[in-house]
Amino acid sequence: MVEQYFKYKETVVPYMERPATRDTRSLLIVFSGIVEDCGYEFIGKSVDSISSNILWIRDKFDGQSTYYMCQQMDFSISDAVQSLILEHCHKLGIKQEDCTLFGISKGGAGALYIGLKYGYKNIIASVPQLAVGDYIHETRPLILSHMTRTESIKEDVEQLNSLIPNLVSEDEHIDRNIYVFSSESDNEYRSQIKPFVDSFRKYANFNTIISSSKLITGHTEVTRYNIGLIISLINFAAEGVYPRLGDVRTGGQSYASKRELREEPQEIDFGNPVCEMDKSLLKGSVWYPEGAAFIRGHAVEKHADISRTLIFKSGQETSEVALDGCMNRRLNAKYYGTKFRDYSYSGFASRGHDGIPLSSLKPGKYDVQLKISNREIAKLVPLTSRREIDSATVFDGFFVRVLSNPRGTNIYKKEIAVTEGGMQEFELATSRIKGDLFHLEGRFAVRGLFGDTIHKNRYFVTLKSSDQTKSYRLGNGRRKQQINLFGDPFTNYTYSYYATEGYSGIDISDLNDGSFDVFVTVITSGIETTKRLPIVVSKSIGTAVIVTR
Repeated sequence: MVEQYFKYKETVVPYMERPATRDTRSLLIVFSGIVEDCGYEFIGKSVDSISSNILWIRDKFDGQSTYYMCQQMDFSISDAVQSLILEHCHKLGIKQEDCTLFGISKGGAGALYIGLKYGYKNIIASVPQLAVGDYIHETRPLILSHMTRTESIKEDVEQLNSLIPNLVSEDEHIDRNIYVFSSESDNEYRSQIKPFVDSFRKYANFNTIISSSKLITGHTEVTRYNIGLIISLINFAAEGVYPRLGDVRTGGQSYASKRELREEPQEIDFGNPVCEMDKSLLKGSVWYPEGAAFIRGHAVEKHADISRTLIFKSGQETSEVALDGCMNRRLNAKYYGTKFRDYSYSGFASRGHDGIPLSSLKPGKYDVQLKISNREIAKLVPLTSRREIDSATVFDGFFVRVLSNPRGTNIYKKEIAVTEGGMQEFELATSRIKGDLFHLEGRFAVRGLFGDTIHKNRYFVTLKSSDQTKSYRLGNGRRKQQINLFGDPFTNYTYSYYATEGYSGIDISDLNDGSFDVFVTVITSGIETTKRLPIVVSKSIGTAVIVTR
């Protein structure tokens, strides 16, 4: 999907769109909450099962969010948003009543405001702010200064507070389908939801879904907890069906109370260790692992409840690295197992998130384990991952690969070595040195390993003398090469091309004086292939030149 722009008078509205995946004649309009760079929300895998046309509207006007309402109390932004929606309705041949407006938090407020102001019938709002002025005044100073006027902030905050409540009280069209999701565990519930709920009961189909669960500890967890219900409502609306729920309570605590359940369920896998990595990044010689590790049934409510030590083992060689804990309340839902335990502090990362240097590891294959300890028990277990994570790099003449899967994690380290044989297509097209900048580029393809996208291959150049070895990352040259190499018409090698980033050269001012052999390495699907170039970089008294071998 590509961001597009709609201009209404002097206002430009950024948006993205996706066509329906079935023959539904409906439109879902998504309003964003507070996200990085005022970006889009509800745009990943969550929408894969939604059948309707989707219009995402970005809340970024002159670099800041506006709640889809106003800038310096100029409400032409909301008119522009409405014009964009009407244009899409016209393009799809549908009416406003075929639209469903949906948003989370700030987006929920935007959906209610636009929906009520311009007469939309179907609105789904999760944890919306209904007293917008107070909220941005207390928590969002940048948005406050963008939406209000410096000389009248107090009056403007009061006006923003009244926008949605006034739309409700003055609305004569009560045939609407409105769904509001919230939770008493949301710290905004008492000030932003509870005081306003009764005023919405005038509508023919007004529904509140209040969740009570130990898995909800704050504002952001409410939507995540209810995402299945929200998607179901969106898909019902896509078919023109609007369930009448009334005031309902969801969540494990509500269910247990309604069913008068007293006994706790039997806990699954009590005492079993969990040790899963979900991120693995290599930058130069430094490895940045992140994940979660704990012992089931033993809560991790603070950092002191658990310690974790990473262990590298290769034959008789063993080294240990202590890890830091990380707080992430999403882990409670991710690792829920029939009975709630607070695993909020079970996340791990390198100390200070500074990474783990691998330069001191000797060449070889290492099994990676994690020692998990709390006050009662200690476990030594393999570091695993739910999906395969494969990262590799070249530094100081060494190839390093970290490969993790559900069985465990291994680190492979070896010196790069020239790959012999006729399975590579290699050329040095250009090389030059200008001052301290060394540029080179050319084709490097390996038979059977795809180069059909610009990100499939990673290239490195290594300069090696008798007393110094340095490796540098190269870029993927954005030059299409011939596809049919090796007489192989079935494998695409279009982007099997290396070059320095921006074709501007790499800085080799850190090289000592000497004569350096030059090697180019390509890594594809964790496989390393290296070729020696027919040139030498010679540096003397700080000046480098290229010499042909």
